[in-house]
Amino acid sequence: MQSDGTKVENPRFLLKEEKKLKRTQKKLSRMKQGSNNWKKQRQNVQQLHIKVANQRRDFLHKRSYHLSKTRFPACPIITFHNCKKGSCAAIVHHG
Repeated sequence: MQSDGTKVENPRFLLKEEKKLKRTQKKLSRMKQGSNNWKKQRQNVQQLHIKVANQRRDFLHKRSYHLSKTRFPACPIITFHNCKKGSCAAIVHHG
């Protein structure tokens, strides 16, 4: 829930990948450690972990980008380079 009361739904696409990850980890746990099949399955688990992490990161990035565009649509970006010669030079030096 956000500060204004709007509710953000749980990303449903993650449930599918997490289920797949759970299955592959269970399959890995049943294999003999050190075998070639175990090594291949471990690679599969690693790839799925990476995929889930990327999906989460992408969701959060898209959500924060959307919030920044909808909450502060006309917020000017003020940098030191822009302020050196402009009217806000006094603000930079005095405050």
